[in-house]
Amino acid sequence: MSAVLQANTLDILRKRYFRKDEAGRILEDFPGLCRRVARYVAQAEPDEPHGRRAEVEETFYRLMESRTFLPNSPTLFNAGTAQPMLSACFILPVEDSIRGIYKSIADGAVIEKLGGGIGMDFSQLRPQGARTALGGVASGPLSFMTSFQTMSETIRQGGRRRGAMMAMLDVQHPDILAFLDAKRATPPGRARQLAVEHNLPESLAQELLTDLGWQAPYSGFNLTVKLTDTFMAAVETDGLFPLRDPQGGVWNGGITDPRGALRATPLPEGGLGLPARAVWQRIIANAWQAAEPGIAFIDRINRDNPVRSLGEIRSSNPCGEYWQVGYNSCNLGSLNLTRFLRSNRSIDWARLARAARTAARFLDHVITVSQYPIPEIASVTRQTRPTGLGVMGYADLLLALGIRYGSPESIALAGRLMQWIQYWAWVESTQLAREFGSFPELDRNRGYFDAKMRQLTERFGQTFTGPEFVALGGEAPSRLDELYGQWGVRNCQVTVEAPTGSLSLIAECSSGIEPVFAFAYERQDSLGTRAYQHPAAAAWAQASPGQPLPDYFVDAAAITPEQHILVQAAFQQHIDNAVSKTVNLPAGASERDVEQAYRLAYEHGLKSVTVYVEGSREGVLRRSAPRSDTATAVVAPVAAPVHAVAPAGAIVRPEYLRGLTRKIRTPAGTVYVTVNYDTEARQITEVFVRESSGNEAWELIGRLLSLLLRARVPLQKILPQLYRTRGQNTIVLDQRILTSTAQAIAHTLESAEEIFRSPDAGTAALPVTSPAAPPAPTPARARECPECGREALYPSGGCLTCVRCGYSTCGGSIN
Repeated sequence: MSAVLQANTLDILRKRYFRKDEAGRILEDFPGLCRRVARYVAQAEPDEPHGRRAEVEETFYRLMESRTFLPNSPTLFNAGTAQPMLSACFILPVEDSIRGIYKSIADGAVIEKLGGGIGMDFSQLRPQGARTALGGVASGPLSFMTSFQTMSETIRQGGRRRGAMMAMLDVQHPDILAFLDAKRATPPGRARQLAVEHNLPESLAQELLTDLGWQAPYSGFNLTVKLTDTFMAAVETDGLFPLRDPQGGVWNGGITDPRGALRATPLPEGGLGLPARAVWQRIIANAWQAAEPGIAFIDRINRDNPVRSLGEIRSSNPCGEYWQVGYNSCNLGSLNLTRFLRSNRSIDWARLARAARTAARFLDHVITVSQYPIPEIASVTRQTRPTGLGVMGYADLLLALGIRYGSPESIALAGRLMQWIQYWAWVESTQLAREFGSFPELDRNRGYFDAKMRQLTERFGQTFTGPEFVALGGEAPSRLDELYGQWGVRNCQVTVEAPTGSLSLIAECSSGIEPVFAFAYERQDSLGTRAYQHPAAAAWAQASPGQPLPDYFVDAAAITPEQHILVQAAFQQHIDNAVSKTVNLPAGASERDVEQAYRLAYEHGLKSVTVYVEGSREGVLRRSAPRSDTATAVVAPVAAPVHAVAPAGAIVRPEYLRGLTRKIRTPAGTVYVTVNYDTEARQITEVFVRESSGNEAWELIGRLLSLLLRARVPLQKILPQLYRTRGQNTIVLDQRILTSTAQAIAHTLESAEEIFRSPDAGTAALPVTSPAAPPAPTPARARECPECGREALYPSGGCLTCVRCGYSTCGGSIN
């Protein structure tokens, strides 16, 4: 029996996972959910001898109910229901024909309707301006990405969660420059039109569009550029790399650079090339500014393709950890590493081996009992039978062991843990092959697997030589290569490290292999602003009152780019597919830091990597200075990336501002107005408006007001416009009768101005940010989740995840 579930865990389960009747009444508890899933998946087992199936079901049940292992969310949602689609995400090919493109759009609609994520590569589409078979002109990959985006938004309106899509393009595609800037480009004339309508400088209007994400219609995509070995070599030599015609051969047509900075150059061997280092720097700059695009080393990925008989790997799932051939699907699950820690602070390796084998069997059975959205996916998935066992709770395990994340000791432990899990998962795959047969494509890929099984066995024997590994529960370790030689294997892969947004919240452990993002953060919801602490930090504070945290308590921003990459590489070395992890960098990180992470990723054998610089995206959890004792004093979230260049004459936002928040009750709901004051400029420079129902118009009003104030438009010119806005409701504020929310905002601005300029204004000042004593863990300021409305988004595993409800930008709560 597992421990009592925390209130937040129960909230997530009740909202997303527990079965409900037509009236919305909950029909199960957590043990009931685990029983439903275990019973359905165990149907893949024969009941001979009698009782075997029930025994396997009980083993599955105990593993999940103790939260030692959890499968991906679709399995928890759908197993044992009328619509048992249990896979999390799918790879769709996008062929260079109208029929092929729109078939993929239709297939994608079916997948998104059922809650799955989609990965797509657009590299086979001919570039913009190329000739078509009928003599027309191609519109290029980005135009068809718009069609997929429209489909996704349409399905999203009627579905229970946001769809997730990955868009990829080869770096050698002629439209690569437009792809890299896809999310930066604003619609033609939009900034000019906005400037005229609102009497703004055009530069300020452009900044507004950027702040709002009002850019190009690709917000539903994660973007990844696929880098080749040829490109990386050209980066090193500062040379040119060739562009390739998707139809075959070199490219001699035109290219389009949205910035007008780069031109193609004829190559001696024919065709055109681009300067590799300039393209590399643009990739880095965009990732630094907005966390996209991610990068993937596609040649390395295809060298490790286990089913070459079915063609090249072209794309991954939306989070970047699962690379497979077209029409394949990912079936993921995670072991909670904190469950394998003994009371003497050692790892229970025997129990971990047994759990890895049970989880591997569970995931293979999911393939057998799952339904699939389209026939092609069912066929390819059953031909290859890929499973994806990974881990979560790694950072929490390190804290329990007193090991600093990113230290040599933590890196060594990461490699040993994953090597152990991978080996025993493959051992179970040979047992499954003995019972049910090898996966159908094995014989056409024997050369790859012969070498892989031999290598896994040799390396395992070299690593695990101590007495604790000689016998596991009285059984000698099996030689994997011998078992494979006798029975084959049931699966083309068995390990993947996926993001574990919702799963780690249910398991009440740290996410995936990520470090703790923040040991303390604030969340604002309908009950007000509340502070939260990581359980390990809270336990230390209780056991050692007044003492600073030990040096092994490090959050994501305290870890160097090299340490992030080395931890990821330690896991990647023993992962059959890839690793989803975010290299979180602090707000002061430079483009050089991003470049260092990318170069290290290539040097250390990673397949893909995502970098997030704190503050580079709106709506993401951020650190802030600790709140003062004054209830109304706040540290406001940064309204734009800290590196943004302000228009000439405009006020540049400092790192910290002094602020007041007022709660205003209106007939339409509660409105929170935050007003921030710049002591150097001696004026209000920021306004944030948030309405409890989530009306985005009020956020827009706050942004517009902030831009006007930063442009030094006097408050006295702004207030009359707000007061002239009349409504039908009555709002009483400071004994004044107002008729609109706009008027209430105006009155709040006036009141705040008086407070800030009064002699007592210092009572709302920020606390000292550099105390002499070692500081407490720095709180993080969480931002609003689009699913639950609470401010709790943070970057993890290449996605943004809500620590409150489990929402993820990689598709609701896919994992």
